[in-house]
Parts: sequence; C-alpha cells; structure tokens
Amino acid sequence: MSKLNEKFVSAIKAVTEENIIRKEYLGSKNFADISNLLIEIRDIFIEMIDLIESNDVHEGFINSTSEFMKEYDGHIQNIKNYNIDTDANQNFQIRNNLIAIVKGYHRDIYSGANKLLLIYSSLRLNVNKDETKELNNLKKEYKDGKQKWNNLLKELSRRAGRETIADYAEIFKLQADIHSHRKFSKPNPLYKIHTFISIGRAESWIIIGSILLLITIIILPFLPKWLDIDYNDPSKYIPGIIQKIVYISLLLFSIKYSFKQFSINKHLHTINKHRQNTLDSFMIFLNTIDENDSDVRNTLMIEVARAIYEQGQSGYLLDKSLDRSSPSIIELTRLLGKKVD
Repeated sequence: MSKLNEKFVSAIKAVTEENIIRKEYLGSKNFADISNLLIEIRDIFIEMIDLIESNDVHEGFINSTSEFMKEYDGHIQNIKNYNIDTDANQNFQIRNNLIAIVKGYHRDIYSGANKLLLIYSSLRLNVNKDETKELNNLKKEYKDGKQKWNNLLKELSRRAGRETIADYAEIFKLQADIHSHRKFSKPNPLYKIHTFISIGRAESWIIIGSILLLITIIILPFLPKWLDIDYNDPSKYIPGIIQKIVYISLLLFSIKYSFKQFSINKHLHTINKHRQNTLDSFMIFLNTIDENDSDVRNTLMIEVARAIYEQGQSGYLLDKSLDRSSPSIIELTRLLGKKVD
C-alpha cells in the first residue's frame, strides 16, 4: 500500500501562524488576513494524516489526500516565496492576488467546489466503521469480561459522531443565514445604537431591485419629455441619444442584476438549509438501522454525502444542468421503508 508523501507531510506539520504572516519581513503588508484560514485547513490535514497513519485505509483515500496536500503546499510556498521588494513596483498586486486566491480556496472547500471536506468526512466515517467492526469482534471473544467497556466505547464514539455532525450542520446553517434571513430584536439599553432588523444578502438585493423598479415607474411619465431631443444640431443630438440609451440600459441592467442576485442567494440559502436538515436527520436515520446491516449503513453515508455535495433544484434558478431527481434524504427514507417492509 502506498504511503503519504513525506515531503508534504513534513511541510504541512511545519506550517505555523508566524511563517504564514511573515510580519518581521513584510511589516504592514503581511498575510495576517489569511493566516487563520490556512491554519484551519492545516489542522484538517494533520487530523487526516493521523487517521491514515494509524489505520489501514483504502489507497484511494491516500492518493486523494496527497493531491489535496500538494495543492495546500502550493499556496504555502507562494506565500513563503513572496518578495515584497519586487511587488512594491506593482502596487502590491501580487500580494492582493495571493490573498484573493487563498480566500477563494478556503471558500471552495466549505462550499463543496473543492472536495477536501468530502474526503475528510468519508475518511472519518470509514475509520469509525472499521473501529466498530473491531469492537464487535472483541466483544465476541471477551463477551463476559469486556461487555461494559465495549458499551462505554460505543457510547463515546456515538457522542463524538453526533458532535461532529452537529458542527457541520451549524456551518451550513450559518452559510444559509448569510444568504437569506430576517431577524427582529428588541433594543438593548446597554447599546446606544441598535439594529432592530437584520437581513441576509437575498433580502438586501430584493430591496435594491424594488427601489430601482420603483424609481423606473416614477420616472416613466417624464420619459417622453426627457427623450425629446433637438434634431437641428447633429453635434448634440447624436451624443444625447447615446447618453440617454446608456442611462436607460444601466437602469434596466441594474434591476435585472438585483433580482438575479436575489434568486442566486435564495437558491444558496435553500441548498444550505437542505444540507443542514440532512445532517440534523443523520443520527435519526442511523439509529433506525440494524448495526449489522452494513449495506444500508453504507448507503446512508453515500446518500448523506450526495445530499451535502450535489447541487439540486431549489425553485429559484432555472438550470437544466441541475439535478431534478428527488432529494437524497427522500430517497433514503424510501429505502428504509422498503427495509422495514
């Protein structure tokens, strides 16, 4: 069985907040803005390395992890090799690009565009599955003396799984709230300035679009007079026509763009809420399955992963490329219903 690339393993374990920020060399132009993002991803890799090195896992996990480690090390090396003297002549464009790339890399990981979390979650579930089988074998061999200890270990493993799933469910809940939410709150006398309502991006765009649409409706009666142009002077009416066409086009484009952004954010909100609900329901489904029924348990893991990482129809975006099949959690409910029958 192949092993993880020692070069990347050593490089990732050597990553620290100090050698990312490089404050002593870069001063105020350091990379403090992205150090916490890279450290967060580094911790995921360190846990994956420990799982792979301490367990007998499938070679596919090793190859996939090695590729993700290589990609991460590339970002670290770009920061390490950054030369502020060269970049100063370019108004620090290279630094800005590096920061934008790392933020996009981090965003892709948590949005599912980058499959690192899928491999990480599958690896943890796979290791936990193997550990459960091992515990069952020990229970058969030492049934009398080990019964209580095995039950305790199972309970600890189950609680750890619940906490991990709850963490990911909370991440998707926060992502859903970013894209769309409406929250009202009472004023707090401890604060001089108080926000009575908090809204998400979708609500912000629908407000902007509605305001622009209202402005358009209000100015409609005045358009004929505004469009009246003196055709006796060609040097004035041609630029005037072009200018007015540009103004009207910008207004119509802004209205369309605002409502499009509203649909996109509502779509992302719906997708992330579906992912949260899937994870919240995971333990309920898991507890209804016989512990010895590995086929259904494996199907459960696959369907949950599919529900999290596949895009589906939300009703806000009309895209033929999106999956029109039933949500995975519904398919899983049908599967479990058949098993009961």
